[in-house]
Amino acid sequence: MDTLGLFYFIAGIVFRLHSSNKSSLYSGRVIFCLDYIIFTLRLIHIFTVSRNLGPKIIMLQRMLIDVFFFLFLFAVWMVAFGVARQGILRQNEHRWEWIFRSVIYEPYLAMFGQVPSDVDGTTYDLSHCTFTGNESKPLCVELDEHRMPRFPEWITIPLVCIYMLSTNILLVNLLVAMFGYTVGTVQENNDQVWKFQRYFLVQEYCSRLNIPFPFVVFAYFYKVVKKCFKCCCKAKHTGNAACCVTNDDNETLSWEAVRKENYLVKIHTKANDHSEEMRHRFRQLDTKVRCSVGGEGGLGAPPGATPGPSP
Repeated sequence: MDTLGLFYFIAGIVFRLHSSNKSSLYSGRVIFCLDYIIFTLRLIHIFTVSRNLGPKIIMLQRMLIDVFFFLFLFAVWMVAFGVARQGILRQNEHRWEWIFRSVIYEPYLAMFGQVPSDVDGTTYDLSHCTFTGNESKPLCVELDEHRMPRFPEWITIPLVCIYMLSTNILLVNLLVAMFGYTVGTVQENNDQVWKFQRYFLVQEYCSRLNIPFPFVVFAYFYKVVKKCFKCCCKAKHTGNAACCVTNDDNETLSWEAVRKENYLVKIHTKANDHSEEMRHRFRQLDTKVRCSVGGEGGLGAPPGATPGPSP
């Protein structure tokens, strides 16, 4: 999102500075408006600090994934209804924008309750369409000899009813159920999710530059130039093109070495403790055996001891 925001910001500046005509100024203003949306939505990231609002952001992210998979199911119903509706009502429509509106856009709006008005012959208005296709209006339906719509209402109206029943009741409720399951799953691990969020937030701001947007683009440009210059200088001395070993890699290798040493020391200490424990147990067992044999006057009795009187 940061990269997209920077890209729109630079593009908006280019269009605004290129003020040769009004269209460039207007294009720059539109790009700045879109960039404003991106930077405003970027503020949602600050809510990850809150224990209550942080997990809600995770819920929104997973719900967007649910919507993405839901759109695959909805696209099947939408294309099936849109193509059938376009074929029944109109023919020879050559304008791609109006084909898209009739096949995709209007069936999509029907999911939100907007009933198509061109499927009922009794309320069809010929003043809102064109017969030639040269105006900015949808193409009129075929008419019979009485100047009435030719399409069969006993097909179009039930088709709309079945489509709206499938989308508004079945698919929408399926999406609501998916949202409920997602929210419940995150809510069960609310505290753990927030702790992970806070950890990644701290890690991000530790590695982030102190310069605010959009001036951070100059800092990134400086870092790229500096890194390339360092690689080129090192390549001249070593003759190796792949010379850029980052500090992160060095820190990772050092951390792995320290952890390895700690693990080996822990294993060695644990083995020594186990050996000492086994020796201690053997001594205790040997002492018990000697005491029991000595009490009976056997071979293990101490020297000078006399056996007791026989019964």
